[in-house]
Amino acid sequence: MNTRVTAAAPDESCFFWRNGGKEKGPHTGLICNRIRNIIRQLPAEHHKYNRGQISHIECVSTELVGRAQLLKVLDASASEADQICKEMELCFPLYKLLLKEKKSGTEILEVFPHLQSYDGLLIKQFYERPEGLKLEDVLSQGLALAPTRFTTVEDDHIRGCLRIMSQLPIRGQKRTVAGISTINEEHVASVLVRWIGTCLETYTFSPETNCSLHMVCAASQMKKGKYAIISDRKVIAESQFRSGSGHFFSNATKPTNLEMFHDFLACTVYKTISHSQRTSVNRLVQTFIEISRARCRNS
Repeated sequence: MNTRVTAAAPDESCFFWRNGGKEKGPHTGLICNRIRNIIRQLPAEHHKYNRGQISHIECVSTELVGRAQLLKVLDASASEADQICKEMELCFPLYKLLLKEKKSGTEILEVFPHLQSYDGLLIKQFYERPEGLKLEDVLSQGLALAPTRFTTVEDDHIRGCLRIMSQLPIRGQKRTVAGISTINEEHVASVLVRWIGTCLETYTFSPETNCSLHMVCAASQMKKGKYAIISDRKVIAESQFRSGSGHFFSNATKPTNLEMFHDFLACTVYKTISHSQRTSVNRLVQTFIEISRARCRNS
């Protein structure tokens, strides 16, 4: 085999000369790459060292599962409200496990049907953790992030959510051209909530209604109104979802900016995850935590 690039070149020059022997310098790496490719094709038993598979097996106690089963049979009455709230709090580890196992919203509701009780109040209480930041405080801080954005949105909570979402850029998406914003605010807002401009009953029975889980507001575009979570053309819960937490208990596929917003809430308020896989989310989380700590020190 001829390993010279030219007749005047030394032996093996095609392996060890830069640019295939056209000039002197470090080797091209052809031999190293070839050896690595051979190693990759070897069966695992021929490798000197093998990386073990790390298994993360999580489980909850049978006692906790039993509590959840007993909780299902309690009537969602005013007299049972305190007991249901207490039991839901104790069953939170089971809920976290269902999320990690990527159970659907329907499956989660089968285990915790009371998430639909009391007009959805339990969803808000279920998610807010004592060790997390207060949701109202987070949304209030969000209002200060981009004071010129989403000014036509009447609801303060929705406007705070949207301004937080505006600080979480999607990779590859141009945000400005020649200093002018390219983001359609109405389109971004519709990812979080859909303004249906009519009563909920008319909307849920419409054949054009999307069957997947989503949040709606019975009001004109960008106006305040009655909020509800819709799934399979049914109203799951009403009135307690201005924070967008109604989306949170579902593992359904969401738009990227809504996924990032949920990661942000999961790290700051709900504490279901310790960090996000997205750098921009982690940076914003750290900013909000530092602001909260500063306020605590000064209070």
